[in-house]
Amino acid sequence: MANTIKAQTRIANKVFYRFKQAGKFLSKTNFKNEDFKASENVGGAYNYRRPSKVTTVSTATDAIGTVPTVGSAPTYSSYTEPTLQLVVAKKFAQRFVISQQDMTLALTEEQVLSRQVEQGVITMRRQIEAYAAGVAMAGTGQVIGTPGAPATGTTLLENFSKAAALMNNRGLEDDGMRVALVTEAQSVAMQTYGRTLFNPTEVISKLFRTGGLGQYSNLNFAHTPLLPGDKVTIASVGSPVIDGAGQSAGAVWTQTWTPKTKGWTPGAVIPAGTLIKLTNGSTDINWVVPDTFVDTGTPATFRVVSTVTADGSGNATLTLTEPLIGPLTGAGASTNGYQNVTALPVDGAVITVLNNVATHSPALVFDSNAVLGVSPEIYVPPSIKSKTERIDGISVTFIESADPFNFAPIWEVQAMVGFVDGLPEGVVTVC
Repeated sequence: MANTIKAQTRIANKVFYRFKQAGKFLSKTNFKNEDFKASENVGGAYNYRRPSKVTTVSTATDAIGTVPTVGSAPTYSSYTEPTLQLVVAKKFAQRFVISQQDMTLALTEEQVLSRQVEQGVITMRRQIEAYAAGVAMAGTGQVIGTPGAPATGTTLLENFSKAAALMNNRGLEDDGMRVALVTEAQSVAMQTYGRTLFNPTEVISKLFRTGGLGQYSNLNFAHTPLLPGDKVTIASVGSPVIDGAGQSAGAVWTQTWTPKTKGWTPGAVIPAGTLIKLTNGSTDINWVVPDTFVDTGTPATFRVVSTVTADGSGNATLTLTEPLIGPLTGAGASTNGYQNVTALPVDGAVITVLNNVATHSPALVFDSNAVLGVSPEIYVPPSIKSKTERIDGISVTFIESADPFNFAPIWEVQAMVGFVDGLPEGVVTVC
């Protein structure tokens, strides 16, 4: 095996190359590695500020000398900058053991790569991609389309346009870096339309050859088998409603809010990942455009963060993301600058569970600044042979070691990662 040990650097370079080729999601994630210390272990965390709210005043010609009432940030004396937390949550590792039989063969570096390493490192990249996509999906409740009833053809295309419009309407700047990761089924459903709509002949020719999807509504499309399913199973939902008027996340953005609810089937298990929407009477509570507070026409949807079981009377307190922040109420109240929905839920507002369906495999559409990631370097003692390279934001470390029982060579590829939805309004699932 002397030849493979000497070839470690060349093998490492090929490992890094294979890692880079294996995925699409990570290259568009907003990594914050510079804020974490090298070798920061699993559990390391950092708080990030949400975009600040500012107070803007304007005066009409006939109102010079007066300051109109506008609602943006709270007063400076009471202002608290909203934050969210990014945590180094997982360590991934692939271990490659060279057998005694392979040792006697004196494998070449190409053989080590093809037999032992190549597929393993691709698998690890895909596992990290799938984990990141799952975190992104779990951190937002925004959904376009009907879960469990996948759209096809022009309807599916329109849903992607609506997802892009929703991000625009909720205040995110379209920088041309938005990504739509679609399931294989959605990819097939879109092929015919993607090859003909608004594409010149040479682009259509390329799409036929590669099976790619190109761009639509300024979204960069790619299909992937790594998106998590987004269905939950609740044996019996009951008729849940909001228990008590005026419940919300408050006046300032927070990552979650906790409404009291009732009417669930007694003992019903409401799993993490459950999507809900709220209706006052016959009127959905919708998202609004920030600062103008105009109704976007899109129902506000929220996701259960942690599993909860309804008590014997059907009561349950849910923890939901993202927060519901309504207009201020009461005498002399002005508009709250963090308002994101058209109205607060009334007592008895109807809760509709959206993804308690047989199947639900949506696309994941996200803004390039919406998902934050971290991957600190792994500390390796100088006496141990290793090489580290940052690939699409991930610090990938290739380490040479040995099995202590039979002294067979071991190679490990390791990475520590964490992800969070920094801007939940910039992530949408599309059915």
